[in-house]
Amino acid sequence: MNCPQFAIAYFASLKVGAVLTPVSPVYVTPEIRHQLEDSQAETIICQDILYDYVERTELKLKRIILTGIGEYLPGLMKFVGKKILKGV
Repeated sequence: MNCPQFAIAYFASLKVGAVLTPVSPVYVTPEIRHQLEDSQAETIICQDILYDYVERTELKLKRIILTGIGEYLPGLMKFVGKKILKGV
């Protein structure tokens, strides 16, 4: 939760009057499913590298917004980061 995307999503959600329930990045599928069901979430903003866990919940959300950690990295770091994440 220490990335620019979290801060942007947090303040944007407050601005539109949404109810927030941040999901810990260390949660696994059953924990995510419980939190999303309990909060009656319709929308999720999620980092692409963590989306697998959300997808496995098999919940039908109205909106899914994916973001990537590399979006705010400088050019060379973005290139190197993508290579590392792809396992090259």
